[in-house]
Amino acid sequence: MERCKICNRVKESEDFCKYHSLAYKNLLASYERWKEAYGDLDWWDYLKKLMENENTGIWVKEVINFLKWQKV
Repeated sequence: MERCKICNRVKESEDFCKYHSLAYKNLLASYERWKEAYGDLDWWDYLKKLMENENTGIWVKEVINFLKWQKV
């Protein structure tokens, strides 16, 4: 049985459990709305703004940290 790359729960998607998979899908969907609102918003700036936002959920923050780790 394959495991989530973030939390070690059973994978539901290619990389993530159902919680982190949903968080990632929401990140992607929300990015388009944020670009419309902010204009020229880079993906990494978007993720930085979300990390700084106290209302961002823990699963989203864990996905962002994973994505940043993968970038390096």
